[in-house]
Amino acid sequence: MGALHMLRETQPFNVLLPTELEQIVAVGQTRVFERDEIVFRQGDAAESLFLIQFGLLQFLFRQPGKEKEIELAQLGAGRIVGDITINERLTRRSASAVALERSELLEIRSDALSFYLECNPAVADRFYLEMARQLLNSQRVFVV
Repeated sequence: MGALHMLRETQPFNVLLPTELEQIVAVGQTRVFERDEIVFRQGDAAESLFLIQFGLLQFLFRQPGKEKEIELAQLGAGRIVGDITINERLTRRSASAVALERSELLEIRSDALSFYLECNPAVADRFYLEMARQLLNSQRVFVV
């Protein structure tokens, strides 16, 4: 499954038109990570979001003052990581990501996506509205 199809199926990108998705994919860069390779570390600057095209990532969190890392999640193909960085220009990664197997990711720099959205206000309106809906729905899961 290609990046365009995956983005079309993934919030908040699912509200964009195919031509809009093509433009976003065009600013991305495909990166391949081998097994046990670190994608990013907790505390790194969060300058990109990633679409997992294939493979599996493990997310680890280390509490301050502790040596042992805690596994938070494992995510595979079709999942987006770091989408909150779009609005948070000075954000640091809250966890580390490690490839559990050979993985291919589409990296989209937050500044490039933000620039695209700023230049396309109608697209930005739909995109940010969908992000807000997604956040609201995730909050309902915790409240209920």
